[in-house]
Amino acid sequence: MFGELLPGWERARIARDAHARSAQGTGAEAQVLTKARSREMLAAARAQPGGEGFAAALAALASQVDDLELSGRAFGRLVAEANDAARRAGLAYYLDPAVNLGVSAEGTTRRFYTTPYRVKEVHAFRVGGDRFATLLVEPMTGERRVHLGFSRDQDPFALVLGSEVRAYAERIGQAGGACHAAEGAAAGAHAGALSRCDAALARLRERLGAALERAVLSGTERHELQHQVDGPHLPLPPAVAELLAGFSDEAQDRVGRELSAYLAEMTAKEAPPQLTLVHLFPFGVVARGGAEHRVATIVLETLSGKKLRLGAREVDPEAYAQAFEEQVGRGDDELREAARRGYREHFGVDLQEPVRE
Repeated sequence: MFGELLPGWERARIARDAHARSAQGTGAEAQVLTKARSREMLAAARAQPGGEGFAAALAALASQVDDLELSGRAFGRLVAEANDAARRAGLAYYLDPAVNLGVSAEGTTRRFYTTPYRVKEVHAFRVGGDRFATLLVEPMTGERRVHLGFSRDQDPFALVLGSEVRAYAERIGQAGGACHAAEGAAAGAHAGALSRCDAALARLRERLGAALERAVLSGTERHELQHQVDGPHLPLPPAVAELLAGFSDEAQDRVGRELSAYLAEMTAKEAPPQLTLVHLFPFGVVARGGAEHRVATIVLETLSGKKLRLGAREVDPEAYAQAFEEQVGRGDDELREAARRGYREHFGVDLQEPVRE
């Protein structure tokens, strides 16, 4: 159902749309195939125990997803209703809604689609007086994802992708594994700095052994949970406003939210905080921009109490690498407490500790 029929329907829809946009006739054959895939998908949904409600929600999605007047918000609502129906039917799956924006001769095009995930575990947390959850999921289509996890403001839970956690842990866990996966002029120019990160990673690899993947999972889960705790209206830290003066509100907000999540990640009980520093380090010297580049700089400046930039934004590679070596050499509890102090410094409140239920 989720691994074959639903993705098959999505592929048929996409092929039909591509056929129509390329002006290859009426596309009758592609339309017939799309409808056939839809019927197969809905029949399989009805065949699930208690699946009538889920099938009805999927039918509503299938009938409206190609409406030219359909908004992104309405599409998200249709998918949310399908997810709610799946949960009521006891189906441990989640559909993630997404929209692909493109440009054609007729103007901007939008293509709505979903990505199915199998829910392997659900972890419930209480933070203060509020309840949150994380879902440990596996993608059903076998396609690689960019992130280890993600969270959407409209959902009351965060997702952690087991496949990506394993892939990342395998890459950094293999003998000789490097902090920075890609090669290129930027990486070569900072080979000396990156070698310091590689040395720190080697120490973590030796220390954690087979527990490395579990540590990556724990840190990722704490990171994504913090996004849920923060919600969409996190106050902007002054350090972010100063570093990104003149940037869009959206760019500033993204860095502020990632700063909160990475500092929280460093306090995870089952993950050494040095693992977060190793993950962030390459962004500070290899990347020229982006949220992780800014966060890597702010985190090390916060922990070290030193300015690591030449002027307003350009990172001083030597000062940055030296600060990294100093901080990554600190003990776990000392570094976790430094992260908590940094959170208080930037956000004006104490970082709340999640309690697993």
